[in-house]
Amino acid sequence: MTHYVVLAHAHRDALAEQVEDLRRVDDGCRVSVFNGGRDDALTTGLEVEVVPTSRPLRHGYLALFHALTLQWAQGPVVTLDSDAWVVRPLGDLPGDYVAPHLSEVRTGTPWAPGRRFLPAWPQWRELLGIEHPWRCFNPVQVFGDQYVERFLAWPYRQALLERIASTRLEAIEEIVWPSLALTLGVTPAPLPGGHALQLGRHAPADLQRHLADPEVHVLHKVGLEPGATDRRLVREHVRGLAPSFDVPCDYPAGDVPASPLSRVKDLASRLSRRR
Repeated sequence: MTHYVVLAHAHRDALAEQVEDLRRVDDGCRVSVFNGGRDDALTTGLEVEVVPTSRPLRHGYLALFHALTLQWAQGPVVTLDSDAWVVRPLGDLPGDYVAPHLSEVRTGTPWAPGRRFLPAWPQWRELLGIEHPWRCFNPVQVFGDQYVERFLAWPYRQALLERIASTRLEAIEEIVWPSLALTLGVTPAPLPGGHALQLGRHAPADLQRHLADPEVHVLHKVGLEPGATDRRLVREHVRGLAPSFDVPCDYPAGDVPASPLSRVKDLASRLSRRR
């Protein structure tokens, strides 16, 4: 039985639809929610377990979600963002750690969070004990039996949690967990169909192509606002209703470039290293 844990902050109606579709796509699965917002009624009436150590989390600082979820679940788990839609079951994937967009983070990486992280890597390397950090894309990460067992038994687990809670570095959730896989002796495996996960939303024609691809298990990013066209199309597909994708794209679509704030932070980081 696959255990999905969704990180949600708001958008209760969309969360209810996500929970419903998870149970439709993966019959018999277990669904839990980590409430990362301040709405205590977020899960009311959804018939899901709530991770008891849930707490408000800021965008870009989500690594505690995974840590607290693994400690609570005490077994294999699939972590999901609330705008990541599962369209094929994830329980039978090979590997004890599976995630999209896996790669080493090396000097010269075009990935801005990686560039900001590398100057701090020597301190993290002392804790993790590997040569180079790894990265993934956070909307879905699959933690298998071996990963969870070894994480729970790892003697530096508490030190890692304290480091995660105190760091000011962004997107640590996309670095810590794939890197820790190597620390724990677990080989990271790429999520099949990872090309269907991107920072921005997919145009209807792209949704149709991805949903027809048997490699695609998860779509990201899906709109959460009421009546979102992309979410409606995906949901109709999941329910076997053969939706028409020949509809206007009434929302911003395509991969999203770095925000102005992200570019400013990256420039400030590079300038500080020159001092």
